[in-house]
Amino acid sequence: MGYLNEPYGENQANLTVPNAFTLWPSFWDRVVEHADNHGVSTDEIKIVGPSIASKDGAMRWGEDFYFNLPENIRIDAINVHEYNINGGQQAVDCNCEPKLLRDTLSHYRYDYYVENLCIF
Repeated sequence: MGYLNEPYGENQANLTVPNAFTLWPSFWDRVVEHADNHGVSTDEIKIVGPSIASKDGAMRWGEDFYFNLPENIRIDAINVHEYNINGGQQAVDCNCEPKLLRDTLSHYRYDYYVENLCIF
C-alpha cells in the first residue's frame, strides 16, 4: 500500500514532513482494515512510503522524511517518479540514465520502485 503521493509542494498535498508523520495513524488504520478484509497480517502488506520525484526539492523532502522516521512508522520501500524525459512523459526521446538514478537513490536504506521512467 502506498502512503502519500508527492506530498510536498504547493501543487501537491503541500505537507511538511512533521505533517506527514502526524497523518500516519490514520493511514495505519487503513492498513489494518485492508489486512482484516483480506485475512492477512499487516506484516504481509508491503508499505511503500511517500512517492517523490527525482528533483531537488522532492529529494530533499524525501531525505528529511526517510532519514528521520519515528520508530512507529514502517516503510518497506520507496517509490520515485522520474520525469526527466525530453518533451514530457509520453515523448520518444529519453534523457534519463537508470544507473545515475540508482546511484542517486542508493543512500536510502529501502528498496525502491521507479515510475514514469522510459528505458529503451
